[in-house]
Amino acid sequence: MACFAYAQMMLSAVAQISKVFWPPVNKRDWTPEHIQFTKARGLRMRELLKPDPRLKNRAVRDSIEHFDERLDSFFLSSPGAPIADHNIFPEHYLHNGYEDKPYMTLRRIDPETAEIAVLNVKVSLRDLYVMVMEVAARAEKYSS
Repeated sequence: MACFAYAQMMLSAVAQISKVFWPPVNKRDWTPEHIQFTKARGLRMRELLKPDPRLKNRAVRDSIEHFDERLDSFFLSSPGAPIADHNIFPEHYLHNGYEDKPYMTLRRIDPETAEIAVLNVKVSLRDLYVMVMEVAARAEKYSS
């Protein structure tokens, strides 16, 4: 279970980095000036540090954060399918011999690809690490 906790911490950290570049601006109590400033800040940060656009995608992190809210829809999407949860094995191990009812993955880490899947939404932890390190290297020149 520790692997999943560490992966979740990484996804949460990457989501915070993502919000620097693509800040959410759907706050009800923000003034138009606040929204405009926030959008401009995100754009300027993207111009300066040129993050990989894939960092914008927070789908897996959101699936963890809103796991309970999304579970019912997930189960309703394929009733009767076998369920796999908290597994650490490659995706191809999920074949169960039934083409019409593939395994539904609640949470899985693939050690061959370094991907984490949550409610069948997946992302490469290795790729996220590389993307963050690239941004960090570009940001280094602004730190002095």
